[in-house]
Amino acid sequence: MDGDDEAVTKKVVRRSRPAKPKRSGPAVSAPPSGPPVYGTPPGTDPALPVYGSRDSAKPVEPARHDFDPRAEEKAAAAEAAAAARRAAAAAREAKAAEAARAAKDRATKRAAEKAAKKQAARAAYAAKKERTARIAEETRWARFERNGQRGTYRYERARQRRLRRRPPKPPRPRVSGVARPAERARKSATVRNLLVATLLIAAAIFIPIIVTNSSSSSSTVSDGVDWTGYPGQRAGDAQSTLAAPSKEQVVAENTALLAELRAAVDDEVTVSWLEHGSTIDRPLENAWGAPSLLRDSQSPRWYATEPVSGQKLKQRLVDRVSEVLSDHGFQDVRLMNDPATTFYSPKSIERLYGGSKLDTQVVWELKASSVEDAYVDVTVTITDFSKDKAGEFAADAEADAEHLDLPVSSIAMTLTSHALLAASDAPEFRERAAPFEDKKPPRR
Repeated sequence: MDGDDEAVTKKVVRRSRPAKPKRSGPAVSAPPSGPPVYGTPPGTDPALPVYGSRDSAKPVEPARHDFDPRAEEKAAAAEAAAAARRAAAAAREAKAAEAARAAKDRATKRAAEKAAKKQAARAAYAAKKERTARIAEETRWARFERNGQRGTYRYERARQRRLRRRPPKPPRPRVSGVARPAERARKSATVRNLLVATLLIAAAIFIPIIVTNSSSSSSTVSDGVDWTGYPGQRAGDAQSTLAAPSKEQVVAENTALLAELRAAVDDEVTVSWLEHGSTIDRPLENAWGAPSLLRDSQSPRWYATEPVSGQKLKQRLVDRVSEVLSDHGFQDVRLMNDPATTFYSPKSIERLYGGSKLDTQVVWELKASSVEDAYVDVTVTITDFSKDKAGEFAADAEADAEHLDLPVSSIAMTLTSHALLAASDAPEFRERAAPFEDKKPPRR
């Protein structure tokens, strides 16, 4: 027991806190010598740690468990989250692929529609050009009047064949000299009688027709109504006019289209735009010379003042603007200065555009028209003053700037809509058109 008490005493002494000296007070006498009291350190030992410090005792570490009962649950949740992420990524990829396929299909469809429109426009232009050439061609009778020739070699051969198939004429009977005056008088009387009969028949046929047409052409009244009060342009256009978009809607669409055309030009070249003037409305007359409720509307003109030159750049601008117009339903998009697509003669092309070829022309003019909802035509011009060797176009532009207050521009565009009815005039139009329903207009 004594050995155990001594060990405990040493342990307590090693971990006990040393006594602090008092700041003030009477001096305390030293404890009597003798055996140390249990639990009380005999004194402060510098070699021992201070009681209550970190070195006085080691903290007890908490027990660690190597087995987690929710480990499998957490692993399963992590695997499920990873699978969900993979599924979401796959869904996003599939959606992106579907969007890409849809965009490609739309592009293919648009390209096919554009090709079909171009082919139809080329066919229409070829037919129109052929018709114009056919009308302009000289007739055979005009050649006969000028050259004294009946016609072509084929026509002459056919004429000879027809003459060969005719039966021979019987020989004329010989008339004595005494009977010749009587024969001449008889023939003259026959010719005179035939001429008088022809004149009488023609008078009986054409005089009533002339009288009827002259009396009806001077009148504007038919079926009891006076057609000078018709609010439209032509008879029967009331329903189509009321069903068409109003003037305000068409003007708003034209404004948006002009903005899109300017953005298309900005994609190819950097220019600054200047708006000149305001919307111009022109009232229209009906077919009988009286005022109607319809009017034409021309948008403000937009100008770009920066110089534009180079055939490749101008061709890119024309292609880009033509693409936008085709997407909006415009047909027959035509470069009027191109000898391959215009109706103008070579002399007119050189006079209007400053050259007979694209690489020498000063002005390029693009025109298109649309008749889907309303009849709208658009004009876009590109002026390259570097091609103006004589300075005529520059002088005209400066004169317009001085007298008409027009800017000297390189690009200009405008839209014109025809036969529009304002929304505020629709009730009046409907009321004025009601008496003319199912009525026949007078002959003109």
